[in-house]
Amino acid sequence: MPAKTNLKGHRGSITTMVFHPVYNLLVTGSEDALIIVWECEEFTREKSSKAHSNTVNSLAFDNTGKFLASCSNDLTIKIWNFDNLTCIRTLSGHDHTVSFVEFSLDAMLLYSASRDKTIKVWEVANGVCKKTLNGHTDWVRCLSINSEGNFLFTKHLVIRNSIGFIL
Repeated sequence: MPAKTNLKGHRGSITTMVFHPVYNLLVTGSEDALIIVWECEEFTREKSSKAHSNTVNSLAFDNTGKFLASCSNDLTIKIWNFDNLTCIRTLSGHDHTVSFVEFSLDAMLLYSASRDKTIKVWEVANGVCKKTLNGHTDWVRCLSINSEGNFLFTKHLVIRNSIGFIL
């Protein structure tokens, strides 16, 4: 089946995308460091922002869609007010590429995975790094948290098709 449409607007390869949890919107991040919000009925570009100074690697919404998190090769994580796509907080602390972000179910915490072999747990309200989880032997590519928040699974580079868990 052919594609219904092709979204054009990024100047680099799209590296991540996420649907808004409430509205019919798609958000994309790219090697061009932009975040673009697309309306999915007419496939139009709604808004965009120069998000980072390097590739956007991951995007995540909180459950309400009020906040969007992004992370980048520029070693930062940003939390955005999605209504007007303004950055309300920049989180720094990883020593290498930040590969992945995910909100806790209650959106009180944000988890980040990095090429520096760590996972960081951030308090969303104040941007403080609450905890750094060490123990990986290579780049942590992505993570997933169960709905109770008591299991955190990670995927790292060394062993293909393997995952680990912490918490």
